[in-house]
Order: sequence, then structure tokens, then C-alpha cells
Amino acid sequence: VLTASNRDLQEQVAAGGFREDLYYRINVVQITMPPLRDRIEDIPLLVEHFFRKYCDHGHSGETITPAALKLLMNYAFPGNIRELENIVERSLILDRQIISESSLPEHVRVVRSPDCLGSEVVIPDGGMALEVLLEELEKKYLLKALDKTGGAKKKAADLLGMSFRSFRYRLAKFGLDSGDE
Repeated sequence: VLTASNRDLQEQVAAGGFREDLYYRINVVQITMPPLRDRIEDIPLLVEHFFRKYCDHGHSGETITPAALKLLMNYAFPGNIRELENIVERSLILDRQIISESSLPEHVRVVRSPDCLGSEVVIPDGGMALEVLLEELEKKYLLKALDKTGGAKKKAADLLGMSFRSFRYRLAKFGLDSGDE
């Protein structure tokens, strides 16, 4: 029996939300997969796989426009891989040749500001040092991108949508550049 859950079943057992006997019956080998939003480098391969699954077998050439791929890679995918598969299938129903921005659902096309920025902007009565705040925010994103890509600078630059040269410049600006590629 193969099972999947988007919840921590061990926590659910402890909280009384999942039967303990059933948990131990199904928990023979546990494989933990991170959510798709934490594996954005897998999105192009998965898009290609689902494209081939739902498209005419004779199709050759480009499967997705760069702009559409960028939108997908910036989307959080609360529905995980099943949601990506549904999006690809929907896009191919609307446009059989290539997945484009216009064939993506509106909620994927709408670019939202990062949650960390919040919805309310507050300026203290005593004022603030905006430049310092912006530099700290930039530094946090650089470090987070490096962490998310295991230190791969080229991938981190791509993740942030900037050139490798610009990424290296910003690392050096904050004294974060170790010099290695």
C-alpha cells in the first residue's frame, strides 16, 4: 500500500487526529518529499513530462515559452505537483502547440509581492533609514537564494531573476563573495 499525506501524520497521531494503529500499519517505509515550491528546479522537467503526457505524440519543438516558465517557477504551488499537472493539461486544452502566458490560469499569471513585505507600510514617527532597510532585505534574499541552491551562485542568480555578474557584484558589495564559482 502506497499512501501520501500533506500533513505530518506523527503529529496528527499525537494530537488525536489520526489513528495510531493505522499509522503504524502504513508506516513501513517513509519517503519524505519536499513540496514543489522548494524544488523549483524540477518544474521545467515536470512541465516537459506532463506536456508529453497530454500532447499529441508527434509534437517536436518548444513546449513552453520562457515567460510562462518564469511565471510557473515564481508560483508557490499550494496544490503541489498535482496542481502543476492540472495547469499543464489546462494550458494544452487552450493552446495545443505551446504553453504560453495567456494559457496559464489567472492566479498563476498575477505576480504578487513577497509575503515578507506585508500589506501595510509603516514609517515610524522618528523616521527610518530606508537605504539600510533595503540593503538588509537584499542581503537576506541573496543569502536565502544561496542557501536554497546549496551555494550554487549561478542557480541562485537565476532564482532571483538576475544576471550572474549582477549577483556576484551584490555578493561582493555585502562582503559575501568567497571568490569561488
